[in-house]
Amino acid sequence: MAEENDLNTAEATANSTTRRGRGCISGLLIFVVMAACPIIFFNLLSNGQLTFGPETNQWRIFLLQETGQEGIGVQHTRIVDEEAGCQQTSIRYFMFAGEGENNVYCSCMSDSADIPAGCISSP
Repeated sequence: MAEENDLNTAEATANSTTRRGRGCISGLLIFVVMAACPIIFFNLLSNGQLTFGPETNQWRIFLLQETGQEGIGVQHTRIVDEEAGCQQTSIRYFMFAGEGENNVYCSCMSDSADIPAGCISSP
């Protein structure tokens, strides 16, 4: 009977230690994300844009500051057809003032008039 109690106590201690370790890792991750936010926002405000990702799949976050329109734009460009040199660009706006029209378009470097099947365009 005493051995069973010792085993239960040891199991409870191990579970408690595991939970404590997970909590510390979660807390550290949240701290790093919160500490990185001001750095990212300062960089966005000072440069007007952030660009990241490889050239074949690039993301760009930019500030929109026009008369009557203010907000943040997110642009994503990806290669659709390497042979024809076609890339698809989608732009989404998150506006504070005014309205922004979200858009998706394709651009190709080749002279052929055929738009690849993976290239989706909207007006």
